[in-house]
Amino acid sequence: MTDSSRNQVLLLAAIVFMAMFNLTMVSPILPEFVKDRFGGSDVSIGIFTSAEMIAYIIFAPIWGIISDRTGKRVPFVIMGLGASSILFILMPSIDNYWALVGTRFVQGAFTVAAWSLAMTMALDWAGAENRGRTMGVLGAGMMMGMALGAPIGGIMGERWMISGPFYIAFVVFIAAFVLALLFLKEPTSRRVKVKATIPLREEKDLWIPSAYGFVERFTAGFFITLFPVFLDETFDFEAGMRGMYLGIFFLPFALLQYPFGRLTDKWGPLPFILMGSAMYGVIMILITHLQPVPIAVAMVLLGALAAAMLPASLVLVGALSRPETYGRAMGIFNALGSVGFAAGLMLSAVFAEIWNYNIAYLVGGMSVIVVVVFTTGPLLKLFRGRPAAA
Repeated sequence: MTDSSRNQVLLLAAIVFMAMFNLTMVSPILPEFVKDRFGGSDVSIGIFTSAEMIAYIIFAPIWGIISDRTGKRVPFVIMGLGASSILFILMPSIDNYWALVGTRFVQGAFTVAAWSLAMTMALDWAGAENRGRTMGVLGAGMMMGMALGAPIGGIMGERWMISGPFYIAFVVFIAAFVLALLFLKEPTSRRVKVKATIPLREEKDLWIPSAYGFVERFTAGFFITLFPVFLDETFDFEAGMRGMYLGIFFLPFALLQYPFGRLTDKWGPLPFILMGSAMYGVIMILITHLQPVPIAVAMVLLGALAAAMLPASLVLVGALSRPETYGRAMGIFNALGSVGFAAGLMLSAVFAEIWNYNIAYLVGGMSVIVVVVFTTGPLLKLFRGRPAAA
């Protein structure tokens, strides 16, 4: 990878970091910003949050297909960042709940253009031999943003003002917009315009990384929504301790993606996507049966395994699609990941309410194991005889 390519990948990782930072920064203040402000309920918060997720699901493939057909990525990334900044600064001034929900949906449609196409551009810049480390850098930026956004947003909402995180998100998106406008380049040596639609059936194996993307984010929803409640009700943990347990999951998840990405380039994605996912599923099934210290160890292990899985699944997106359809492929992957995340946020609580925490985490862990079982044969067949970087 040339210095120019490396610099572009680092810039793309920074853009993804900023988008994910803003995504989670506003989460801690939603009870006051949505529920208390409009006299609503927990359902009103769920609708507001779901509006963005629905926009991700709809528009991630659409922006990908459009960028493939035009042969351009940069204008859509810049558009997404600029529009997101405007919509974030507008939301605190909207005094009608449904208008706020509609604005959130539109914001999600533009924000996903920025971060999903930034991930696509990383595939454009990476050669087959560098996909793992490249996607490891992108994944590290994504998880660092998610890990840092929520605590900083909570502090700002508590010590400054409830709408403060939205104003900071505006500033962060403007900074990303300026960086993209000044420095982001089209990887012209690798991009071609798609003049005719390539049938999706010709890339039918994309269901494999998309299935992993779904269950990876499906189980993430369990940990973000249900796990803090489990720690509170089972061990009477305070908010700070619950946050620490989530932190020791996110820290290795972010920091180890680049090293695992390099190993993926060396050994190929299969050991990490298959064995890593199987181990992740087993530990998730067992975690609610453990005591606090073993749970802490399990959270570190889960974070490390997740760091091995994500770059490998992103490498599969590139390996099982064509350069001229990377936008569509990444859009499908991210759309199904958003479906999984939304389903995990909702269904984890439903499973715990109907049954208990043990059954809920059994379902979550088994979802990963089932995907491993159904994909092992096809993956071994696809990669038989291929070099590791293919």
